[in-house]
Amino acid sequence: MKAKKLFAVLLAAEMIVGAFGPATVFAKDQVFARLTDPVSKWNYTYYYSGKITLMVYNGNSENVVVPDKIGGLPVDGFEPGYKYITGNTTVKHINFQLPVAEIPDELATNSPNLESVTFSANPIRIGDSAFENCTSLTSVTFPSSLKEIGDSAFRGCTSLTSITLPASLRTVEERAFENCSSLQTVTIAEGVQSLGDYAFSGCEKLSAVTLPASLRTLGGYAFLDCCDLETLTIKNGVSASGTARLNRAPALLP
Repeated sequence: MKAKKLFAVLLAAEMIVGAFGPATVFAKDQVFARLTDPVSKWNYTYYYSGKITLMVYNGNSENVVVPDKIGGLPVDGFEPGYKYITGNTTVKHINFQLPVAEIPDELATNSPNLESVTFSANPIRIGDSAFENCTSLTSVTFPSSLKEIGDSAFRGCTSLTSITLPASLRTVEERAFENCSSLQTVTIAEGVQSLGDYAFSGCEKLSAVTLPASLRTLGGYAFLDCCDLETLTIKNGVSASGTARLNRAPALLP
């Protein structure tokens, strides 16, 4: 039934387009219509090829679903250049049903009441600033498919207390967890190869970290201003140089 309703909307739009005349030919990558799904409350783009991409969540629910279908038709991903859920003051939970390789940049930046995110679609990368300044975010379970956490992805998530970085992960980009001031426990699995500059700077309650033997690059000032950091275990093979990585982590300095 939902698919029939969507088809009816698109058919009406096509009749309007028909005013251009029978000789008009549209490329498959051209936009056919921009619509709003009455169920999920997502604004989306429908292309002549049949592709559907999400633009902006336009509802006021506390529980936002990122759908894998609209009107019974598959969703292909996110439309580039939109803010999606950014700045939403209502959302508390985001549930991904959509299977995407990358969580887009600035997906939910500055959403102050967001508490949890459920990844059900095996993403490979979490984009830059995807959840930056989501100050109520308390926990994140990273999927076993994840390979990269982008620049400032969780920067300023001041309610985040514990994270476990999975063995699939290879790169944590710069400032990814900067100023997560309540973060107390970080577990980094074997497999992680790079922690970027300032990756955990300003995590003032972090008390102990063990860096895996797989780690090859520890960025500059990765633990800057981690005032409570008492134990940092660095295994063989890590490329790091002196106090530049530990500046203002006083318990660790000579």
